[in-house]
Amino acid sequence: MAPPVRLARRRLIEGPPPAGVSAFEGVGVVLLDSDPLAPLDGSLGEASTATAIAGLGGAFYLDPELIAVAALGGQDPAAVAGRVAPVFCGAGNDALPIAVVRGHDLLDELEELMRGGAPLAHAETGDPYTRLTAPTVAASARLGADAVAAAIGNGGRLVVVGHASVESLVAGSAGVAFDSPAVGEAVKAFSCGCGPVEVEPSTATPQQPTSSTPVDIVYRDGFAATAVIATQGPQAVSETALDHLRAELTSDGLAEADVHLEGYAPAGEGLQAIVLACVTAPQADRAEQALMRLRAITAASAGGARLHDLCPAQAFPRYKVWPTSVPSDLVGWSVEVRETRGWTEA
Repeated sequence: MAPPVRLARRRLIEGPPPAGVSAFEGVGVVLLDSDPLAPLDGSLGEASTATAIAGLGGAFYLDPELIAVAALGGQDPAAVAGRVAPVFCGAGNDALPIAVVRGHDLLDELEELMRGGAPLAHAETGDPYTRLTAPTVAASARLGADAVAAAIGNGGRLVVVGHASVESLVAGSAGVAFDSPAVGEAVKAFSCGCGPVEVEPSTATPQQPTSSTPVDIVYRDGFAATAVIATQGPQAVSETALDHLRAELTSDGLAEADVHLEGYAPAGEGLQAIVLACVTAPQADRAEQALMRLRAITAASAGGARLHDLCPAQAFPRYKVWPTSVPSDLVGWSVEVRETRGWTEA
């Protein structure tokens, strides 16, 4: 029987491993993953994703058996491979086999899927996708363990997948069935911050146990505007003052749940009081206007004291996931393996 596979997991949003190559000493497979919101909310872009993956370059160089599998939360795997490749080549590792797994992006296929009979119902509420009126910005299928296993089986030492669950990464890289208890135990350990973990390979095929493939549809759920205002005088951040601010903003039609305020009194003489504010609204300009009104009210309650915008009001989109699924035979994936130098022009 094959020896156990030692797995370590790291979230891409955490960046490169702080301990460098020693962080994965004795590890057979490094799993890197992201949720589908991170690439859209600004916390994880192609550049930062590539930097996180490129941090493994030294480990690849020192350990010729090491494999890494990265699930990108919906980003373009070929584009990310194209960013990682020059870094590896610059370090002298220009022959590392990089496998790109395509097929996750279903954004342009949603209407065709619905015409084909897939309701794209919400996995928790059962609501049909047609009930969603907010703009859809991404739709990523969670490719299965079979896609990960195929990429490794075709020689990939760095596997880059557009989107996949941690369960699929574990099953596909360790060579065990998706519904194996070992997969659940490994994912539980990773969720608790434990690791590395060892998984015993089996003769079972590492594929999804059902005929449907999970899909994460991401939609824009309005906008949020935040502001940090510093002002003289503790009276501006008293509970009475904050309640007054909330009442003024909700009187303009905002729901109470859409207004979040926190006040911090000065910690010493001569220091400023701080108001932290966040307002959500369907339109960006409405959220920003609400915070402009908040600033004016704060100025009035501060008795004319000077205000400082430590963080001026600026709206940014909010995103949510519509979890659904489609028949697996409607999701096709492919694997392309090239040496590092071959991805430099991707």
